[in-house]
Amino acid sequence: MKKTHVILFYILLCLVNTSCIEKLPLETQSFENALVVEGTITNEFKRQTIKLSRTILLEQNEQAIENDAIVTVTDNQQNSYTFVQNSLGVYVSTLEFQAQPNLIYNLEIITSNGNIYKSKDTQLTPISQIDELYAEYVDENKGPGVQVFVDSNNQSSSAQFFRYEYEETYKIVAPLYIPLEAVFSNYVEIYSPTPLGFELNVFYDTDVILRVQEEETCYASAINKNIIQTNTGNLSENTVLRFPIRFISEEKGDEPIEQEEIEENKTLEDVSILRDQYSILVRQYVQNQESYAFYNILNQLGNNDNILSENQPGFVQGNINAINNPEEKIIGFFDVSSVSEKRIFFNATDFNIETPRYIYECNELSFNYNDNTLLDMSLNQRREIYRLSTDFNYYSTIDPRPVGENIWRIANPECCNCTTVGSNIQPDFWED
Repeated sequence: MKKTHVILFYILLCLVNTSCIEKLPLETQSFENALVVEGTITNEFKRQTIKLSRTILLEQNEQAIENDAIVTVTDNQQNSYTFVQNSLGVYVSTLEFQAQPNLIYNLEIITSNGNIYKSKDTQLTPISQIDELYAEYVDENKGPGVQVFVDSNNQSSSAQFFRYEYEETYKIVAPLYIPLEAVFSNYVEIYSPTPLGFELNVFYDTDVILRVQEEETCYASAINKNIIQTNTGNLSENTVLRFPIRFISEEKGDEPIEQEEIEENKTLEDVSILRDQYSILVRQYVQNQESYAFYNILNQLGNNDNILSENQPGFVQGNINAINNPEEKIIGFFDVSSVSEKRIFFNATDFNIETPRYIYECNELSFNYNDNTLLDMSLNQRREIYRLSTDFNYYSTIDPRPVGENIWRIANPECCNCTTVGSNIQPDFWED
């Protein structure tokens, strides 16, 4: 979503000055506050969604939600579907419905300040199914890795324009998990003078208990934000064959994946996501030619290393107009698309890939609880056990391996408690 809004802001910036040929710094020189509409209703029977927001300044990070709008989709048989805003700011239809062939649909938006926006007449696109979704090990231009392909035979359909989305979900098995955890209480520090300076002794009570919830196996998901399109207009046959959807590089990055990447639902490139079990859901939207052209231009803008250049094509006209002010620029498109989806599962061993490293860097330390002094010119290890466990949320427990020693095992939470980076609830669709 964030990438789309940055692209849309670039478009608006060109409304102010489309003749500039110098590279501009990525800061706001001028700004036009415009409505952004992201709306696709499909032939799936469900609660449909429409997203409304506003263009933002380059200096801003947060999406500007358009609140309190009245959103309605109607067809030419006088059916009307009302959308209401949910807690995430997305407008969701109050009733489940599906787009029907041969009907004409319109989107109407009335914002809180009374401005009215309407889409052009839009019909459901031809129905097309994903025939095959599959993954292969490849060693081509992108280097060695796993490539996910899609096939779609449309010889009996007039579908020619396609847009793809995917969501990937993968299992996370914490490599340093153990079923025990330590609970601390009654912490006391005692400083005492010695001929060599001050001595520090610490005391606290510890209970080692069984973990209550599942913390070894979890699941995390990421949603692709890029625009993926293809068309069959220039092909001898109306067939999508071996179209690449997702590439996962076998080459391990220098740095493990940051937790923030999971939280922001970014697409992850590292082969580590194939360590245990991986699933990808691909959705194929059939577009009309106008929708395909709109998203294609957005995609070109987003992939241009120098968007703010003389090659900037300017404002991309969608199919939504302002009724109150015909000159007002509206960003976005209202689609009525047929959709098909497929899901597959695989992992690294399916392609004879050496077991990848864990998705996060693991920092495992050991401390001797009996070390309760500074006089040895090193850390008070008993204090470090407590400090790391309480101040940095490291997980600690008595290490069961040594015999006759009070050794504690300390590790960062991503590596011993999977709930810090994913959900311990297995998705309904999951297959092992």
